[in-house]
Amino acid sequence: MFGHVRKVLLGNATAQGLQFVATMVLSRIYTPADFAFVAEVQSIATAVAVVVTLQLHLVIPLAKSDEEARATTELVQTLCIAVGLLGLVPALFLGSAAAYAVLLAPLLGLANTYNSFLVFKGSFGRLGAFYIVRAAVIVSVQIALAQLPIGQLSQGAGLLWGVIAGESLSALYLRLSQVGPLRVVRFELRRALALAKERSAFSVYGTLQELVAVSAFYAPLLLFNGKFGDDIGGQYAMANRLAWAPVGLLAGSLAQVLYHRFGKSIPPAKGEPLPRIGSGPAIATAVLLGSALTFLLPDLFLIVLGPQWTLTSQLLPLQLVWGGFFLLATPYRVASRALQLQRFQLGIDLGMLAAFGLVFWLTELSALHTMGILVAVALLQNLAQAATAHVGLRRAASRSAP
Repeated sequence: MFGHVRKVLLGNATAQGLQFVATMVLSRIYTPADFAFVAEVQSIATAVAVVVTLQLHLVIPLAKSDEEARATTELVQTLCIAVGLLGLVPALFLGSAAAYAVLLAPLLGLANTYNSFLVFKGSFGRLGAFYIVRAAVIVSVQIALAQLPIGQLSQGAGLLWGVIAGESLSALYLRLSQVGPLRVVRFELRRALALAKERSAFSVYGTLQELVAVSAFYAPLLLFNGKFGDDIGGQYAMANRLAWAPVGLLAGSLAQVLYHRFGKSIPPAKGEPLPRIGSGPAIATAVLLGSALTFLLPDLFLIVLGPQWTLTSQLLPLQLVWGGFFLLATPYRVASRALQLQRFQLGIDLGMLAAFGLVFWLTELSALHTMGILVAVALLQNLAQAATAHVGLRRAASRSAP
């Protein structure tokens, strides 16, 4: 399993490194306003992409045969195109950011769909290579468009069209190389809607759960700004960015490999033992101890960031502890998806979002103490995710017992 994780992680890390290096070039070509507009479009598109697939791309790795996986991929592809076209007209009346976002979201949905097919096949080396190629295409197009008239149009036009072109070419490549030629594309909206109805754990609860989870993750960014002002909000944002870049990279790579594995073993067949879903005491101890040791390094963080980031150096260890909880709970979240327990995950994430709101509304604590309470809430949330997976797995095993 670790070999598969290494392949995805290497591809993901290389892609992020390439984009980071390219940022130093792009920041000299485009303005801060361009980057701000692109960030706004991408944040909206990420949320809309959750809806265009109705999270049914997560059904693909659970297929029991190649034929079933391909058929499901075709149906989710239909939903991406149909929902994208449906949202394009109203988006035109909501401004350019919404219009760009609704144009980009189906492409993200298609890429997620085809990636899920790779996860089903266990093609993790190809998946890692895809991340690298996509990043290279995006930054190359962005730099090239800056030399053309389109790069001088409305805010971030070159940056945005670079992302759109990169996602389009990447999705097209995955479609042609993995799923099949375009001449065999089938647009079967009725069957796609039937799949959404049949798999309501994904299409209804899964979609809501993902939207709530994204909201719960980004809510503190807005709440810190609103309660403590832009300066402290910026300190939180910097700590959040530094902590969650590596955590997201590790958790995302691990989740894709685990979903392939759990898709084959959950629920267990009759007479088969329960699959092990935890990370083991040694790994858990190492992750938590490593996170806790960062409390000894605030001076090092200040040297790296500069003296104006004092609060960030204090918030960062707490963010890393939160990230440690999140990383250890990743197998349980993945198992819950394979067990179709999204409605319970939705309840847990709603509770977390409500708790965050109450902390900011009812308390008058400092930013640092507020962060400590948020981490405690996150611990309870991840423990609840683990308990949900364990209970769901045992129930599934009891139903399949001989």
